[in-house]
This record gives sequence, C-alpha cells and structure tokens, in this order.
Amino acid sequence: NLDGTDDWMKMWGTASFPDQMGAGESWTFSFQVNFGASAASQTIWFKGTTATYNWLYTDSGGDLIFGSAVSNTIMFSETWNTNFTGTTWYNVVVVLNGSGGDYEAKCYVDGSEVASTAAGAYSSSNSLNNGGTKLGFGVLLNVVYYAMLLDEFNFWTVALDATNVAAIFANDTGVLSDKGNYDQSSYLW
Repeated sequence: NLDGTDDWMKMWGTASFPDQMGAGESWTFSFQVNFGASAASQTIWFKGTTATYNWLYTDSGGDLIFGSAVSNTIMFSETWNTNFTGTTWYNVVVVLNGSGGDYEAKCYVDGSEVASTAAGAYSSSNSLNNGGTKLGFGVLLNVVYYAMLLDEFNFWTVALDATNVAAIFANDTGVLSDKGNYDQSSYLW
C-alpha cells in the first residue's frame, strides 16, 4: 500500500536498488505525487542511513531537492524551483545523465522542465547505490512518516529527453511500448 506510511520497495537478489544507479550511469525516475495538506518538508523517497543516503524531498517552500551523502559528506545536492503545494497531483520526472565527465540532473513537472535554483556538482565516479536494497517512499529514516499519495512509478535505465517526457505526460501512449514521440520503452526497468 503506497499510502505514505512505512512504504518501500526492495530489489531481491542484488545489493543495490535500483541496480542502474551506479557511478557513471544514466537513469530516469517518474512518479505522480499528491502531498495532501502540505508539500513543505516532505520526503518523497529515501535510500540509505543517516550517514550514507540518496534522498528526494521538498524544502519548507515546496521546492524539490535531490541529494546524496557518503559517510556524512554531502556528495551533491540539487534544488529545483517546483513550488509544490498541497492537495494537487503532480507528475514528476527526475533525470540523471551520467555520460561524460559529470552528471547532469534535470527535473520535469507536468511535462515541463523546471529551473534549478541550486545546482550541485555531480561526479561520475560517485555511486548512487547508497544504503542497501530498499528504496523508501514517504519515509524519512524509517522513523517519521508522511501522509502523501504516490502513484505511477516508472524507472528507465537511460536519461529520457524532453520530448519523451512531454509525450509521457501528454498521455500520448503508455510507457510499455514505443509510440509517437516516446521511443524508450526498451529501457523501462
């Protein structure tokens, strides 16, 4: 039950979730979220421990932040000007392009790219496989639970471009097969 109370997914038989979040890898993660009464200071997903983690959350103003730390050292943190509010459904896509010398992170909300307000340095040698096999949703360190609604999870092992993101949001097709401007179904994990 993905209801914001102690929710998590686990990839069995491997030491990482998702298995393509390693150093130099590209991936795309999409979901729908409704924060309920407030979008301020909410954890959307979390993987790891208090010292070593990957964390997607909102700040006190409803802006989306994606961060990573290893042994209490912040590896990167990126903030996007999403300005989420409560009781509204949002389609969110986070893209990490691991090709080249550095990662490039992008965020799309309801099919449109959102400006970054605080870009972090993404080293291609930094693995995002922090914290074991569980990826928690609506959970902060397995202690504090938030009452948000999450739906339509999708994960690709490539960085989707803006054309694919827009096609998915416009509901031109489902994500299981290529159609129109969406041509990445073979990378859907």
